[in-house]
Amino acid sequence: ARMTRASMLEVLGQDYIRTARAKGMKERIVIYRHALRNALIPILTVLGMVYLLFQREFFLIAVILSGALFTVWVCRKGVGTVNWNGKALVGAGLVLVGLVVLTALTAKIQKQDGRWMAGVKVRLLPADCDYRMLYIAYALSFVAILLAMVVVSTTYYSMWVLGVALFAFAVYYTTKLM
Repeated sequence: ARMTRASMLEVLGQDYIRTARAKGMKERIVIYRHALRNALIPILTVLGMVYLLFQREFFLIAVILSGALFTVWVCRKGVGTVNWNGKALVGAGLVLVGLVVLTALTAKIQKQDGRWMAGVKVRLLPADCDYRMLYIAYALSFVAILLAMVVVSTTYYSMWVLGVALFAFAVYYTTKLM
């Protein structure tokens, strides 16, 4: 919404909008036919890039790192209180098991060229998927959660590392698209 507003304000100050108003066109026609069409160009560009990012393996990486960040946060809040201590550690352990299973599934998908099963035409991951990045995200998440479970004082730093890694992956995939 903020980008749309900024783009519309920029377009409404252009000469061709003043010319359309000076010709006596209705304000609704000036806004919808002339201004909005040109204001949507940068918005559609950004939406296209976001769509491409979410078509790639970046979406899976973002979900994994965000889930790990949430798990570490729960460990940080839960560890130290009698009621939540066991629950937080059991939940984090389940997330670790889930990461191991997801890593095994990714390895299977990698062997079958991005498909779940050999005969299926639909790809879960693109053919040119960079599997190294997926494995790095899995390993980083695993180590961060394990450190948060074992050494309680590292949870704050683990959260920072996961946040920076998520940003770094976003920058990597954005520049890869260009």
